[in-house]
Amino acid sequence: MRYHRTMHCGLVWAVWTALAAIGSAADGVVPEFGPLSCRIMNYNQYQDHAWAHIRAIGLNYVFIAAPPLDKVEATRKRLAESGLRAAVMRGEANLTSPTGSDCLAAQL
Repeated sequence: MRYHRTMHCGLVWAVWTALAAIGSAADGVVPEFGPLSCRIMNYNQYQDHAWAHIRAIGLNYVFIAAPPLDKVEATRKRLAESGLRAAVMRGEANLTSPTGSDCLAAQL
């Protein structure tokens, strides 16, 4: 049930933001917040369904985790097949360790 409430809030936010963007576009004002997008990880255990759902509700951009090197091509293919583009790619780092940012190099 927790997922249902999270999805509901996310959809309300997405609709509200989309309406604001449409209103701004009609006025010729460029929104300052960037492209409207959705974070794939918000879908939790339903991430496999998120790709089609995000596109179905009219969004073109997603936030995704940076894929491991061996999955970069598969991720590009999935984005292309879904008609989506990555707005943000999130990396992993442990900044509490002196070498914590070293793992970011492999993700870039």
